[in-house]
Amino acid sequence: MKFNENPNFDEKKYFEELNKNFKEEKERENKIIMEMKTTDNYINWLEKFTLKHPIFDDYIINTADFPDLEPKDIENINNLGIFFGMIDAYAKENYIYPLDENENYYVKYFIKHNNVYYLIGYDNIYCTAYRVERVPNEKINEINSYIEFKDIQYNKSQPNADIIKIQLASLSNMIYEYANRIPIQAIKEKVEDTILDIEENLEKEKVKVKVKKI
Repeated sequence: MKFNENPNFDEKKYFEELNKNFKEEKERENKIIMEMKTTDNYINWLEKFTLKHPIFDDYIINTADFPDLEPKDIENINNLGIFFGMIDAYAKENYIYPLDENENYYVKYFIKHNNVYYLIGYDNIYCTAYRVERVPNEKINEINSYIEFKDIQYNKSQPNADIIKIQLASLSNMIYEYANRIPIQAIKEKVEDTILDIEENLEKEKVKVKVKKI
């Protein structure tokens, strides 16, 4: 069965064009990421913009709530997803995981630049919307962990990241070794059960801490 039943449809040309557009979009994104890393233009814009709009997402350009948006504002808001993607990629490389991670909820990180803290992430409940909140000064003390934006720009390795990589490589080698003697499914089930037990114990510890605080 053909991808399109139209006799004039050129399937090869269609996919070549699709691939070309994908490559061009990727090149555009990489160029924007490079600028975000090598200059402070974007983060400086964010600092000024959030003075007036401390909470916003990339849907605001489709609403009448922000009539004062300049063309540069619209361009930078449209690039919010690329900005988040850069932060997310750095975090994963350094084993920093999102706050309250949930498959269909608000995945977010705290970042800091020029003594200003931001909460940035995306909401994937109905559709993907990238969102930024500038943390009020009175709320800064409540932040337990954050990423220095300069660390992202310089691709600075976080403490213990190299150790974690080595330990994970050791774990991977161990699994390969056991796979020669134990069925893969049995290993998978045991690992998943162990992780589930650990997560349940961590949740119990969190509840204990909350009770003590009360």
